[in-house]
Parts: sequence; C-alpha cells; structure tokens
Amino acid sequence: MGIVEIQVVSARNLNRKDTFTNNDAFVELWLDDKNYKQKTSTIQAANPAWNQTFTFNYDHHHKIHFHVLDKDVLDTDGIGYAEFDFGGLPVGVQDTRELTLKASFLDLTPNGYLTVRVTRR
Repeated sequence: MGIVEIQVVSARNLNRKDTFTNNDAFVELWLDDKNYKQKTSTIQAANPAWNQTFTFNYDHHHKIHFHVLDKDVLDTDGIGYAEFDFGGLPVGVQDTRELTLKASFLDLTPNGYLTVRVTRR
C-alpha cells in the first residue's frame, strides 16, 4: 500500500456555464473507487486557483479522476473531466501537469485546462 499526494493547483479557460457571472468552480477527485471522493472549495473566477492538497491511500489503483463542476443554487453543471495515471511515477518524484478537460471521453473539444501536481510517497 502507498500514499499519493495530489495538489489541485488551478484551472484556466473553463467553459462558462453561468450566463451572467463566472463559474462557481470546484473539483471532485477520486481514485478508481468513486465512493471515496474529495473536493476542493468553490471559487467564483474565470481562472480559479485552489492550491489545495489531498492525500489518498492506494494499493492497486493508480488512476486519479478529476471532475470540474460549476455550483449553482439549484443544481451543479459538469464542466469537464480528466484522468491522470500515476502508475509509472517513481516514489518521491513530483509531476506537475496541465490536463485537458473534456465533456466526455469521446469529446475532442477542450472545455478548459486543469493544472495538478502529483507526488507518489
């Protein structure tokens, strides 16, 4: 069993889901077991910066899932989705990446970009 540390740094060029204001964006993240989700705070900004760090225990799961959402009063709209496979990342090495957010796996158009920093412990 190991530990992976994930810092959700920021997002840019997010597709707007709100008509009159910036998105109230937040990120849900989880390993392959979706029952153990964590999430960032909600930030109203065109290019939100969270700089929040999360820690997960893992055994055989090496894929982190990120879902960027827009929080509204009545509902929550999905902005984009991305994954990061840290299976090849050596222990103790930090990897910073800008992930392309897509509405679905088949979507070719970016819905924005999410910067994350991952360290395998």
